[in-house]
Amino acid sequence: MKKQEFEIILKALEPSDVSTLLKWENDPSIWNISETIEPLSKYKLNTYIKQTLTLDVFGLRQLRLMIHRIFDLDLDITEPIGTIDLFEFDPIHKHAGIGIMLLKEHQRQGIGKIALDQFLAYCFEKLHLHSVYANISETNLNSINFFENYGFKKVAEYKEFLYENDRFVSQLTYQFINPSLRTAKQ
Repeated sequence: MKKQEFEIILKALEPSDVSTLLKWENDPSIWNISETIEPLSKYKLNTYIKQTLTLDVFGLRQLRLMIHRIFDLDLDITEPIGTIDLFEFDPIHKHAGIGIMLLKEHQRQGIGKIALDQFLAYCFEKLHLHSVYANISETNLNSINFFENYGFKKVAEYKEFLYENDRFVSQLTYQFINPSLRTAKQ
């Protein structure tokens, strides 16, 4: 693994992120990961970003943050290199799904771990979540290794649940429980 040589910051979505997100969301090579089945329109993405400006995570039940590489934070000179998401946020049962996407050239450098550290701190300290989970195709070995190395535990396998490349594959669910809230029996 290459050493990460720069700092990152997680930033809320801005209207200026539309063109970057359109490029990423409309890349068919990652649709199987994001469960996308059609291109996303600029209008739909603009509408979502406007919602994030008026509704919080409790209203939307989801949150997307941009992962930015920092060049000069004082001058707000940063570059978007990925996203990190919270979905199916359940404030009553205190859990949510998470997902992370980094551009290929920024993978395997420790950036994902740093972004996940920052994101989980927010999830556990501000949203008071007990646990988060990630749903991963059994064929996505990079994601499986990433989440296992972070400390996520496989808690479920849905056999022949996803259709990829003309065949059915299993979906694995990995869970991470807030270390400060673990019960004694775990």
